[in-house]
Amino acid sequence: MFGELDARQALDAIMSRADVDGVRLQLSDRTSGTRWEGGQVDLADSDPGRSGCHIQVNAGSPIVEAMIAEVAGEDPTGKIRSMNGLVTLTLAGGEVDWSVVRAVWIAVRSLWGAIGYDEVSGFAADFDEL
Repeated sequence: MFGELDARQALDAIMSRADVDGVRLQLSDRTSGTRWEGGQVDLADSDPGRSGCHIQVNAGSPIVEAMIAEVAGEDPTGKIRSMNGLVTLTLAGGEVDWSVVRAVWIAVRSLWGAIGYDEVSGFAADFDEL
């Protein structure tokens, strides 16, 4: 999914792409581990943590392979099998800023032709309605 980019580079690419698309985002509480990078993502002009949106990017890890294998049978297009990266948005709190979620989704989709999946709706989730 991310080509030759590692998780840190992929996360930076998402943030940059959202800016190109006209939505300035900020990343706070950035953390990383082996083949993953994450943080709290908000609009640039808001207080950190306000959006209720945490992003984590995993690239080329055994965890990604296992997660893809777990849901691959549900993908009607079969495209999921060729993916090697995963972007997870965790939404928390009573007031999620959907403009942040939408900006991240649009950036990821435009960069890599992402395949949307949600734990409730699976591949039937319609992220274009965000």
